[in-house]
Amino acid sequence: MSPVLDRRAFATDDFALGDVVHSLSLVFAPCGSGSIRMRGRMLPGELQRAGTPTRPWTSAFVSEAEVWRA
Repeated sequence: MSPVLDRRAFATDDFALGDVVHSLSLVFAPCGSGSIRMRGRMLPGELQRAGTPTRPWTSAFVSEAEVWRA
């Protein structure tokens, strides 16, 4: 995945995983392109884009500094 289009922090105290609510904080970085390979073969699909030029969103993203707490 590349290039990174933006970086922004996200945090919530109400992220449900099954029956347990967690807090989650991370740095989210949407990317301009991406692909997935499995066992050397490219999987089908295409990148979805939304958002605005100043706050882009894509279906290809990197999550950094991810912290979970139950």
